[in-house]
Order: sequence, then structure tokens, then C-alpha cells
Amino acid sequence: MTFDNTMILMACGGTKRVLEAGKEATLIDLYEGPMWQTLRTHLGDWYYKVVGYGLTHAHVVVLSGKYGITSATAHSQTYEARLTKEKADMLIKAGILERQDRFGTMNTRYGADSTPLSVMSRSMFPRNDVKGAGWRGVIVCGGSEYRRVFMALLRQLVDYGAVEMDAPILTTAGGIGEQRNQLGTWLQALRNNSGPCPRPGWVD
Repeated sequence: MTFDNTMILMACGGTKRVLEAGKEATLIDLYEGPMWQTLRTHLGDWYYKVVGYGLTHAHVVVLSGKYGITSATAHSQTYEARLTKEKADMLIKAGILERQDRFGTMNTRYGADSTPLSVMSRSMFPRNDVKGAGWRGVIVCGGSEYRRVFMALLRQLVDYGAVEMDAPILTTAGGIGEQRNQLGTWLQALRNNSGPCPRPGWVD
């Protein structure tokens, strides 16, 4: 498993930065909970701070109580919204192919958010990767309702071919300290397997 072929699934953070009115931040920088601190620390320059340009070598997907399934590069103001059982049921019922409407709060007459499949697909992979375009590994972090949604969608992604059938799925468990240690260990292994983070020449 490397950063190029592993998808990281994260529950949204309950603790968030308090931004000035009208200001936004990427979700990976907005969330301040302990798991997100561990994620940022161990990703290091594999998730460097040019996400505004759409450049990221680590594929981090967020399950948000406001946005549903979205990328950690998505921008947001400070918000408060929890993933309830009802919201989790909605996401599971909708599946990976239905466009999201932020749990009924969007006027779909004027469009809707992307599908979970488009957010969770491995859109970029090495040309010499002959095995397939699916993810070779998945890391799952979150409480019970988040895990329930993630696992339901992962089963669909496997059927669709977006996750390889034999891909290991690593799920954090135990107390918060244990989960932070597990996540940190897995991310460090990804860094060791991936080598130096490639950076475009124009990035300072």
C-alpha cells in the first residue's frame, strides 16, 4: 500500500477552527479533532498546503454531517452538523451513484453535489499500473455510524471496480489514543512505502 493506491476515509471533526464570517478553509485544515491532528502530522508533505490548486497526492475522503461524502480539499466555513442515524440511512440508501443534496437542504432544481463515486474513485494512477484502476487499500476512521456508511459504500465500490476485491480495509478501533496510534502507524507505513513526495517544479 502506498499513498498513490490507498484511499483514506475520515469522519468529520466535531471540533473546528472558528473562522471569520464569510471565510473558508479546506476541510483538512478546518477540523481540529485529535484524529485530524494525527492525519496532518503523519501526512506531512504528502498533503502539502497547495490544496487550493487541486494538488494532493494523498486521497482523503470526508464523511460530513453537512456535506455527506466529500473531499478533504473541499472548502467550507465553520459549521455545526452531526451525522445522525437518519442521515447515515439516507447515504446508504442513495448509494454511490446518486448525486448528493446535502441531506435535503439543496434546491436540486439548480443542481446538486457530486456523487460519492466521483469523490471516492481513484481518478489518477500510474500508467504502468497494470493491475487496475481500483484502490489497493483503504483506511477507515470514524465512529459507529460513520463506519456503517463507509462499509456500505465500500461494498458498492468493490462491486463497481473502484476498490480492488482483495484490497485490505484497515479500520481504527478502541479508545481515541489507540485509534490515533493505529492511524499514525498506518500513515507512517504508507510514507515509508511511497518514498519522497513528488512536487511540481513551480511549487515554492
